[in-house]
Amino acid sequence: MKKVGIVLISILTIGFSGCIKSVETFDFAAQLEKEKPEIKSYVEQYIPNAIYDEYTSIWYEVIKPGEGTYVYRLDPQSGQVVSPRVFVNYEGKLLNGIVFDTNTSESGAEFDLSSLITAWHATFIPKHVEGVKTIGLTEQGLQKGAEIRIVTPSYLGYRNERYGSIPPNSPLDFTIKVLDIK
Repeated sequence: MKKVGIVLISILTIGFSGCIKSVETFDFAAQLEKEKPEIKSYVEQYIPNAIYDEYTSIWYEVIKPGEGTYVYRLDPQSGQVVSPRVFVNYEGKLLNGIVFDTNTSESGAEFDLSSLITAWHATFIPKHVEGVKTIGLTEQGLQKGAEIRIVTPSYLGYRNERYGSIPPNSPLDFTIKVLDIK
């Protein structure tokens, strides 16, 4: 009887394993190479003064630098940048012009920076924090009153996953206005 049970479990395991989807790996380098021409063409048409950051492949234009005095710090335990709470107005859209998210309220949207896509981390934090190089785009990082526009490749956004109305492998265009940082 035990042999029949073991054989039955083995058959069921093999049968069900055929139903399990294999996890698709994301080849960010290959996807980035596919996206680069589209992103560059988009930026040349809609953001001609944008700067290309070679480290992240994000295109950005600082519309207004801001005047805040927020100091970005490293966590002594992890060595990671301490994630601030940010209050922002923003618009996110696909490169076909479809707006997928926006907030223009007086108080803005409140986020813990650690809960946002990697492109926003690169946008907010400075190039160096306490002498350590980061993925930051600008020398000072974003400050209160800053306004910036970025176009990010999908690997710093939602990668090859669908997120709400955002299709997989979508480069994204964000305009971000910083109302406050705490």
